[in-house]
Amino acid sequence: MCGLRVPATFADERVWYEANAGSGRDLLVLGVVLIAITIAIPFTGFNVVAYIAWAVIALAGAIVTGIVGWLRANRLLKERRQTS
Repeated sequence: MCGLRVPATFADERVWYEANAGSGRDLLVLGVVLIAITIAIPFTGFNVVAYIAWAVIALAGAIVTGIVGWLRANRLLKERRQTS
């Protein structure tokens, strides 16, 4: 299995699917932002700072997406356990 692999997603199959769907959407948005920045970089005069900014945004975006996914999975599991 691949995807968001945190304890909450292993605990419940429905949480697995919902959390991974949300993380997939988040990663899609990050990808679109990175593509837009990549297209914009040549208009900045190929400044090295633009490439560093792209790398920082990519790294920070990946980290934030992972944290948001983990928090989402924990929330979904808590909600699932309260309704069961």
